[in-house]
Amino acid sequence: MSVEKMLNDPENSYLLYLPGEDKRFLIAAPHHAPLGIQSLPCESHPTSDENTGWIAYQLSSSLNCGCLIAGNYFLDPNKHKTTDYYKLIESLKPKILVEIHAHGSGAANFDIEISCGSRDKSDLSQQLAEQLTHVFSNYNELKNYQIS
Repeated sequence: MSVEKMLNDPENSYLLYLPGEDKRFLIAAPHHAPLGIQSLPCESHPTSDENTGWIAYQLSSSLNCGCLIAGNYFLDPNKHKTTDYYKLIESLKPKILVEIHAHGSGAANFDIEISCGSRDKSDLSQQLAEQLTHVFSNYNELKNYQIS
């Protein structure tokens, strides 16, 4: 099955890894579902992040780095060290992991939210948010995004 068909598949659960030449970076989408599919078959994380797999796929293609997508997944793959998703990330040892998430039902307070994964690294998140805000301010099509 092609990547495009997998990303548009509303029924099957899958873990898709696409290697890239640049091993320093890994772009991941742990809660992907196609547009219009708002729920996942996962009790602990029932809300999908619609189309985030497409964003991860396009970004990793542009950067020529690895891509990891958990589509319609039956468990919350990025919250437990025992999942195949987590173990694959550990085995790849990327220097930078970027996870693409989304907010459904208008739950977002900002257009773009940056997180480094834990409260003890929140200064790094804030620094990146400030840098992005500065860079975005130079582009008419980006300058109105709110970043946190």
